[in-house]
Amino acid sequence: MSRPTHYALRCAVMISIAATGSATAATTPLTDAQEISAHRQEHESFEQAKRRVTGVLRNWQAGGSSQDIAYLADEVGIQRAASEVVEWHGGDLTALQRDVSNTSRDRFLPEPYDSSPDVLRRVSWRYPHDGSYWRTEAFNRNLVDGHLHPKLQTVHVFGKMAAKTPHAKQGLVRWWFHITPVTRIGEQVWVLDAALGEDGPMRLEDWLERVVDAARSPIVEGALLRIAVCSPGSIWPTSDCDFAPGMPDSQHVAYADRYLKKEWENELELGRDPEETLLSD
Repeated sequence: MSRPTHYALRCAVMISIAATGSATAATTPLTDAQEISAHRQEHESFEQAKRRVTGVLRNWQAGGSSQDIAYLADEVGIQRAASEVVEWHGGDLTALQRDVSNTSRDRFLPEPYDSSPDVLRRVSWRYPHDGSYWRTEAFNRNLVDGHLHPKLQTVHVFGKMAAKTPHAKQGLVRWWFHITPVTRIGEQVWVLDAALGEDGPMRLEDWLERVVDAARSPIVEGALLRIAVCSPGSIWPTSDCDFAPGMPDSQHVAYADRYLKKEWENELELGRDPEETLLSD
């Protein structure tokens, strides 16, 4: 099959699935807690977005979740985070940069629109709008499968966030929470979040400046954000920060199906050829 024909067929399948709300491959339905969205609407505050999303959750409980125990992301908070993050094995920044870059670029996820075992996708870095919890889980799984490192801790960030990105029609995405893997070398905390266009580690301070609402000065207003360093299994804002069991395989498969399709659809919306950007680059 020629590339244009193959691309057209994929587009037709994507449109069909969007219209029918179903796909050939069965996936495990996601519960209310797992349907939680990080997306913040344009004129919403953090509290408004949180109420809108968590208001539909039947099992949201205050007490031990990452959102409940998060602390200010000011200078003291960043120092506290450094004391809570486990150091990258060997403490070697060059090795960290290499391993993170390679893991971010790896193709290891089945393509939802093609059953061929030879067609694999990366984590959905080109769909930064939502799903940071699944990207974190998928990155950590691949890190372990590659025998590079045990699963990394997660950093949960809460507040009125807006990050510039070439992968959104408006040039930015808005969140009320965001989750990403985190590690440390010496006293420096490093965030691993290729969704912001970097396939290597970023200093926590720099990353916070990237995600604070663009309408504010990140230096002055950064403390409006709150952060929590949690265990590798803590991947939702509803998760227990220290003792969450992580994501079951069935949910991981369901999220992969969802967000890889959303990434494909987003490339189409941006006028790109996902056959090129997601499968060939």
